[in-house]
Amino acid sequence: MNELGALSQEIVRFLEKQGITEPTEIQARALPAILNTDENMLLLSPTGSGKTEAALLPLLHQLVELREKQGGLFGFFILYVTPLRALNRDVFKRIEGLCEEIGITVSVRHGDTSQYFRRKQSLNPPNLLITTPESLQAIMPGKRLRYNLKTVFAVVVDEVHELADSKRGAQLSLALERLERIVGRPVRRIGLSATVGNPKEVAQLLGGVGRHAKIIWAGYRSKRTTLRVEMPTPTKDDQELSKKIIYPVHSTARLRRIVELVKAHRSTIIFTNTRSFAEMLGAKMRLLKPSFEFDVHHGSLSKTIRHAAEDRLKSGQSQAIIATSSLELGIDIGHADLVIQYSSPREVSRALQRTGRAGHIIGRTSEGVFIATMNIDDITESGVILRRAMANKVEPAQIPFNALDVLAHQIAGVLLDTGEISVGDLRDLIKSAYPYHDLTNESFDAVIEFMVQQRLIQHKGDSLRMGYRTRQYYYENLSMIPDVRQIAAVDSATRKSIGVLDEDYVADNVEPGSVFIIRGRPYQVVSIEEDEILCAPISADGSETPRWVGEMIPVPYDVASEVAEVWNKIGADDRVRVLPELMTKYGLSETAAEYLFDSILKTKKALGVLPSTSRLVIEDFGSIVIHAPFGTKINETLGIVIASLLTTQLGIDVAVERDPYRILLTASESLSAEDVKGILGRYNREQTSFILRLALRNTQTFASRFIHVAKRMHIIKRDAKVRDIPVRYLINAYSETPVFNEAMMEVLRSKMDEEKMGRIIEGIATGKIETVIVETEEPSPLARLIVEERSRFEVMGELTEEDEVLRLLEDRLLSTRLKLVCLSGDWESIRTISTLEDPILCPACGSRLIAVRRIGDKSLRRTLRKRMRGEPLSADEEREIRSATLSATLVSNYGKTALMTLAGRGIGPTTAARILTPSTATDRLGLLRKIGEAERTYAQTRQFW
Repeated sequence: MNELGALSQEIVRFLEKQGITEPTEIQARALPAILNTDENMLLLSPTGSGKTEAALLPLLHQLVELREKQGGLFGFFILYVTPLRALNRDVFKRIEGLCEEIGITVSVRHGDTSQYFRRKQSLNPPNLLITTPESLQAIMPGKRLRYNLKTVFAVVVDEVHELADSKRGAQLSLALERLERIVGRPVRRIGLSATVGNPKEVAQLLGGVGRHAKIIWAGYRSKRTTLRVEMPTPTKDDQELSKKIIYPVHSTARLRRIVELVKAHRSTIIFTNTRSFAEMLGAKMRLLKPSFEFDVHHGSLSKTIRHAAEDRLKSGQSQAIIATSSLELGIDIGHADLVIQYSSPREVSRALQRTGRAGHIIGRTSEGVFIATMNIDDITESGVILRRAMANKVEPAQIPFNALDVLAHQIAGVLLDTGEISVGDLRDLIKSAYPYHDLTNESFDAVIEFMVQQRLIQHKGDSLRMGYRTRQYYYENLSMIPDVRQIAAVDSATRKSIGVLDEDYVADNVEPGSVFIIRGRPYQVVSIEEDEILCAPISADGSETPRWVGEMIPVPYDVASEVAEVWNKIGADDRVRVLPELMTKYGLSETAAEYLFDSILKTKKALGVLPSTSRLVIEDFGSIVIHAPFGTKINETLGIVIASLLTTQLGIDVAVERDPYRILLTASESLSAEDVKGILGRYNREQTSFILRLALRNTQTFASRFIHVAKRMHIIKRDAKVRDIPVRYLINAYSETPVFNEAMMEVLRSKMDEEKMGRIIEGIATGKIETVIVETEEPSPLARLIVEERSRFEVMGELTEEDEVLRLLEDRLLSTRLKLVCLSGDWESIRTISTLEDPILCPACGSRLIAVRRIGDKSLRRTLRKRMRGEPLSADEEREIRSATLSATLVSNYGKTALMTLAGRGIGPTTAARILTPSTATDRLGLLRKIGEAERTYAQTRQFW
């Protein structure tokens, strides 16, 4: 039976005109289920398999029937919610013709919708409204719009996994409960996704507490996907080309291979993991002057430019587009026949979303190529993710439970909906949403009390009422996306926006004359205004890339643990058996498989054993590397706890760096592997959790999250500039409030894995996890990945002799201890540079004016106190103040880079000021060369000083 036949004749005729006579697998299963039941549903099917139509066709059929029964329609009847405005536009284009054919009105509403169209929607509501979670929040309290919502019978949530993984999902779940209260009867909920690792839980998020949501899977077996991992190696031509474009030779080889692949295909999407690298890759590719047109696409480019890039690829004007997660979801950009992923995608869900963009049409094959760097982690991780993607082993969505800032916002929303509500009814409404099903009365009451104290609501007897600030608070905080102030970059000739730069990047790096890359092209800053930067396009080979806010994608535990399994399999078997498996099971090219095999054998020879989830290897070569293949979040958590314990127990400064597979410890004094092993086996889960929270409170990560939460809870204005916020004062002032508690929970949820960290600590203490100490004369191949290469994804290129020298210099500078003195307050501290994070701030007052002194210096604070008392200063003291102020200005402008420069032998503030410029500060190798030259000059001339 053809399930399309159950739809109305108008719908069937329209589909036939489009050449659609047979349903896809998900449509064949979903159409009868939606038509014949009133169940909530979660539809799971590969990218491009027709999920939107599977949900909307039967709902539109029911709407046509309702129109015939009622004799007409007035109001919103179906809401289609997507996480991206661009997705709204695409869904509208896909469904507009059908709706027009069958006489159903449809419209889009999001943050960019004009006031004219909003008023039009209010007076004459479309039957089908396509919107975002934030715009749904905005329309619910409006008097006329709320009346129009009373007719809603179904809500479709697209890309539900994208929302489930963030506070936007928690906010939407509560909005759906509020919507049902407005409608006065159950509203059907249908979720759509291609990648969900925990479908039962996501279905509960969608349906709410006590409501069943049926899960329908379809189309995964018939989806044709080809994936492979390549590791391009340099040719003689690459060596010549690398000199011409000023790019490392191995990076040039990868770039050359990408160009070859693009030329061999009709339409290609090239994904990178950061916006900065998307720009760098675009700039270097443009220098090659390829025979095809291409564009760069990411969230910091203006909407006009992003749309133009999408349209150029769709129309065939361009052959490739370099993108970040901005093109990950189901935006229609035509029929790409290849996806290239530069370096490991780090998550299976991301790999499936991205590679699914190729062959994004029913019956087509998705072809994907992972371009791996010459890095053991990167090659293995790419292969593991490939295998897991082919088996559809997707990571579970991490639903944020009991988020207090979302709760406060939704309490305000409920009061705008109702005007007044009893505390008991409000608690019941909140707890009917799955993310709040186990919310404690204590947390609920604390949020109520906080909101009353802030005059956001009123508490009268057993009832809650609106306060005079309720409406302002609600509408100013519709979005749960972290608020980062951005400044427009504008072409000085055309006055058109070319993109946006983050405020902190502009403050620290941009001045008239600065050159940076945006849209893959170099621009020079003409002038800087309060809200915009005027730029002009120039010709340049080497430019700095804007540093947009966007953290590296975390590698999950399951991926990291399998990476270690692959290493151990290689170490326990022979080449003849292992190489074919690496090539077939993990999709590695022959070159990549052989390189990985040889590298792991070298590692095993150096260490004797290889790390696994049941064996930690503590490598001691002067510094300590703990080989721990537990993934990004667990190692982040372990690293903080271990460094804190060692610092406390031994009384020395311990710096920590971590990646998904290891933790690097460096100390101001001698640190032994036995010290580390002793610490690891001495504490239990509860103790380490207490230590973790104590340590996190003083980190810049916590301060940043606190600002975001404080803005959402109306403690800090949304448009406040970061530099003007007294962060540490506010953290102390609100330490016993829901603001502090939620900021801490947000850090623990998004950056840490406290639960698994506790299990690992207990496993070590009980002996379930073996701990092996290995002493080496130099770092093993695995240890080198964190000691020397720092970041495999910025792709500076593989080692040369000069690189080796400069990296040793960098290691020495980062391990240098300096005395930091606040010029605005009365604080000083001796810190190892590698332990610090940008921006460098005074923990006491939040000032950025931090002077740098040698450890033995004791006079500056005395001089500062003397100046504060208004006492006259001697000529030497005046010089000391000028020198300290210059160093503080450099630290304010260049952060940790300035500290590295000032750590150079014989380099004072005046010399450092000559070395540091916006361009050298971001050219790591160039900066290190200049520091090395200054040190050599000092060594040659110091006898004459």
